[in-house]
Amino acid sequence: IYIVTKFIDGCSLADQLKLGPLDIVKSLNLVKIIAKALDHAHQKRIIHRDVKPANILIDGKTELPYLTDFGLSIREEQFVSDGSPVGTPSYM
Repeated sequence: IYIVTKFIDGCSLADQLKLGPLDIVKSLNLVKIIAKALDHAHQKRIIHRDVKPANILIDGKTELPYLTDFGLSIREEQFVSDGSPVGTPSYM
């Protein structure tokens, strides 16, 4: 079993934020796209559990954000039965 993913030629949002804050229009667009990605995952009953700037990659050409690192994600029914907190504490 293996996983194939798209190569994102760019940087993480964490790296981009080290250069300074994003302007309001870019920030709102980024939030809108990532919210749609999370909504799609939630409709599939998948909870990401580690949304943070390091897990958002920004394509260098299109400037589109991609939500990555679903390594801690679980199905909704697992979360209800387990309920233990998992993720990066400062972003939980």
